[in-house]
Amino acid sequence: MRRKAAIEAVLRLYHSGIRADGLRKLILYGHRNVCGGVQGSPQAFAPASREAADHSTPYVMAMALLRGRLTCREYDGAPWKTPEVKALMAKIELVEDPERNKALDTEGILGVRLVAELTNPGAKEITVQQPKGHPDAPLSDAELLEKMTWLLESLAPAPTAERLLDLCSRLSTAEDVQRLVETCIVTQT
Repeated sequence: MRRKAAIEAVLRLYHSGIRADGLRKLILYGHRNVCGGVQGSPQAFAPASREAADHSTPYVMAMALLRGRLTCREYDGAPWKTPEVKALMAKIELVEDPERNKALDTEGILGVRLVAELTNPGAKEITVQQPKGHPDAPLSDAELLEKMTWLLESLAPAPTAERLLDLCSRLSTAEDVQRLVETCIVTQT
């Protein structure tokens, strides 16, 4: 959840039609858990491994903007080593905002503000109060089904996500829980 608001802000930018080649700079204003620590350290701008990339705010932002998604596939083939990803990460600035730290501490607010400085005159600003999936910003059934579908894409048959969502929405008895557990068991073929 630490970087989810940053990813959501970048994806909104992507879906508005903005691409990496149209950016001069991306400035992310966030709390310490997204802009500080390991996530925002100098090493985060040059991850050396899959794990380092997974904990890097600049990397997850860059991949979301380059591909319009952030899934486990965005780690295949070590893309953090490519010139394209490195160049985009170099355009990212992380600003730890004291007001966002205070909101995190007092209200549990995980949100961010993203400012995209464009190569043509202008800028675009996106604010995410709470990331989708947070109790204050729950996913709709359609969004949850979409997420479950891509998470299970290479692991289970296509209808599994729909079956899981249906079972979860009806959990009330031990028999329902047993059917859910049985559906979660995946046999590799």
